[in-house]
Amino acid sequence: MGRMVTFLVATGLFMIGSLKAAKAQEYDGLLSPYVEVSSMPGPRWYMEAHAHSDYIYCFVGQCSTAESCLEYAVWRYDPSSDVWDVVDTSTFGGWATYSSLIGDDVYFAGGGIQAGWFKDSVFRYNIVTQQIDTLANLPEPLTTGRAFNDNGMFHLLGGHNGYHPYDANYIYDPESDSWAVGISLPDGLERYGLAKIDSLVYLLGGRGLGGYPASNINLVYNTITKTFDFLSALPVAVRDMGCAVIDKKIYLFGGRTSNPVFVDIVQVYDPATDTWQMGPSLPFQWAFMAAVQVDGAVYLMGGITEDLGLPIDKVYKFSPYISGVVMISPNTMYAFQAYSIDTIMAVIYFGDFTDGHTVDDIDPASLNINSTITPTSWNTLPSYPGFVGKVMEITFSIRDFILGYGPLWDTTIQVYTVSGEFNGKCGFSIDGEVTMFGHTSGDVNADGAVNIGDLTYLVDFLFNGGAEPPIPETADLDHSGAVNVADVTELVRVLF
Repeated sequence: MGRMVTFLVATGLFMIGSLKAAKAQEYDGLLSPYVEVSSMPGPRWYMEAHAHSDYIYCFVGQCSTAESCLEYAVWRYDPSSDVWDVVDTSTFGGWATYSSLIGDDVYFAGGGIQAGWFKDSVFRYNIVTQQIDTLANLPEPLTTGRAFNDNGMFHLLGGHNGYHPYDANYIYDPESDSWAVGISLPDGLERYGLAKIDSLVYLLGGRGLGGYPASNINLVYNTITKTFDFLSALPVAVRDMGCAVIDKKIYLFGGRTSNPVFVDIVQVYDPATDTWQMGPSLPFQWAFMAAVQVDGAVYLMGGITEDLGLPIDKVYKFSPYISGVVMISPNTMYAFQAYSIDTIMAVIYFGDFTDGHTVDDIDPASLNINSTITPTSWNTLPSYPGFVGKVMEITFSIRDFILGYGPLWDTTIQVYTVSGEFNGKCGFSIDGEVTMFGHTSGDVNADGAVNIGDLTYLVDFLFNGGAEPPIPETADLDHSGAVNVADVTELVRVLF
């Protein structure tokens, strides 16, 4: 009895991106990853900000260091056009509120109106309709904590209750308009950075019950098991920092080590390895800024600087990955090469980084291709055609490279990415293009030709228990979605 294999034929759309050159600023002798963009309509600190539909929305905040000076307007920023708009002037919320985006709604809880006066009020603001709803009050007045979207629940952690940093864990259910109490934090904590990656919520730095001016705590909350665990501590204890996630790494921007010492450091945490490294320093000593990630870049907005001691309206775009020039050899590949008996190697050359780094600054152990392929060897060349400075040469197997794109058909242009890090500092990512000649219908044994060897392979597979075709789709000559005797008939017709 013969064999039949049925499979689904899927088609993929590959988007080929182009690198855009932004006008960067000279900073410490290198081109800075921080680019100043259009300022906000006014100065703010203790501001809440969220990304929604490719826009950034900024809410409430203080317009001076006087705690009674509140700016209630809702501002919207369009990163693509670098334009700000005032979209609403409703009066709700206060400074240092808890907030989180859930769908089209931003939830606000607690916050302050003036020194020593903390609120328990809760509001919901719909970004689309601009409708404001008053919701069930917090169990108690709180401020200077953080919140997140927990599968549609508005989840608050820590804060200050008017007397000391607090260990609060409150969960609001929008369906029932009610609050529940979760397991308390191990200690009181406020003014920390919060980052959510999948089911894990990271609480970093801040100020705790011990009275210390800043903490180096790294506490993770598992939203599934409802438990807390301590991870590798921050290299530098900070509070009042900006916090954002890019590619599942957590970036802590600036902050204060003690009152009133501001810092310009950037600390980067990789949860996958539980390790820290230092990123490129901020343009100035900065704290209390909002940090929002859009399309792989972080927008740092408002806050207070060490030199002015007042809220600012400045906005900087931080792009963590530096680009450069890249070439690949061979620059034309064939899908059947992935199945060669002898390993075929490819080479990538890169260098001429946009920020002034050279290949001598690279940590070779960090190098990868398309995020999954580790080079088999690397070498530094003094020069190479098409480059200005030194060049890094990396060698890798063509097999994993080609297979990483899935089944390929016809002739396509595919994007590849080389990335790594500069000796424990900021990372780089360079995109290039390679021409791919895909599989041919009837090339059952994936050797790049359609001939009698494919007929023998197919018959052996279907009737003699032979090996399955490397790419089953190539054996489906009649495009029926199944490999069977009808395909043998079609292959005979093609060959003879």
